[in-house]
Amino acid sequence: MIPSPLPGQPQLHYRDASLYLEDRRLSDLAREHGTPLYVYSQAAMLQALAAYQRGAELLRHCEGKLSAAQARISVLEGDVLKDLPAAES
Repeated sequence: MIPSPLPGQPQLHYRDASLYLEDRRLSDLAREHGTPLYVYSQAAMLQALAAYQRGAELLRHCEGKLSAAQARISVLEGDVLKDLPAAES
């Protein structure tokens, strides 16, 4: 029987009918450290950190673009741009 896909793949996977996290057999870890045992994938944590860092960098980039656009609007508003008249209903 082939097990169904696991959440956390590829770090969490079956090999030879044993459950592994990265290259460590979970039954060995449980025997060594006892249960309950909480384990985390270093690779998954590093991937999540990298995604967070990319998002933070994108946010800084967007904030810079927004600041530049707001500065241009401020220059244009000096007697050049006026508020649009309210639409009559």
